[in-house]
Order: sequence, then C-alpha cells, then structure tokens
Amino acid sequence: MLNSINIVGRLAREPALAHTPSGTAICTLVVATNDSYTDSTGARREEAQFHTVLVFGKQGEAAAQYLIMGQEVAITGRLTYRKWTDDRFKDGDGNSLRRVMARILASRVTFGAKPQGTQTGSSEEEQEAEKVLDSQAASTDDNAGDSDLPL
Repeated sequence: MLNSINIVGRLAREPALAHTPSGTAICTLVVATNDSYTDSTGARREEAQFHTVLVFGKQGEAAAQYLIMGQEVAITGRLTYRKWTDDRFKDGDGNSLRRVMARILASRVTFGAKPQGTQTGSSEEEQEAEKVLDSQAASTDDNAGDSDLPL
C-alpha cells in the first residue's frame, strides 16, 4: 500500500513553529489550493481548499524561517488523520461529537515564488535553506510520531 500526496499551492498564513516535548521542531503550514469544476447549471466554479501540513526537524525550522504568507510551495508527504471526541459540542442524543482532521506530514518542501511586492532574502540564504530541505527530504524525522505531536 502507498500513502503519498503531492500538493502545490500558496501559504494561506505565516508558518508557525512549535516543538514536541522531546525537542523536535514542528512547523505548521496552511497551504491553499484551488479546485475547479462545472456545477449542475454548467457554470464554471472555483473553490479554495486549505491543507494543514506538518514539517519536522531542521526542515521545519528552515520552512518557518524562510517561507512567508502568500509564497508558492510544493509539498510531498503522506496523508494522516487525527481523530478525537469534542466535549464542547453534543449531538441530538447528548453524545460528544467525534471530530476528524486530515493533515499532511511533509517529507519534502520546495520553495516557490514569493508574492509580488515582498522583499526576498539573499539568494545565498535561500540556497542554504533549499540545501537543508533537500538533505532532510530523504531522512524525514520518523521518530516524531503522531503521539508526540502537541497539536
């Protein structure tokens, strides 16, 4: 079985950096992509989808440091689901609602174009960040399992 996902989109908000209790860096990205379709009336529609992406270790630190909101980004990783019971909301029978959230655990992050009108870092800094991302892509931090996530 293969669990692999690739998305290309833009960052919908600034990256957020956190750390697990064991000290592993986790950068949370929200990547916006567009879906186009034709509705039942024949009209062309476009709908935005927002994807939560978790990037671990040095790759996560580099993503948090160099990526900015609106920047294009390509993500390769695997799709996971977080499931929990939310006691704040009840169904008609008084039972707590069960929640499910999809997220992508990134194994590779590729920087794309920054939004127009933003200042870019030095090309040397960005090249160094790309080297970090490339070196980390092959060795994703598998020690940081879902149970270690503070999210």
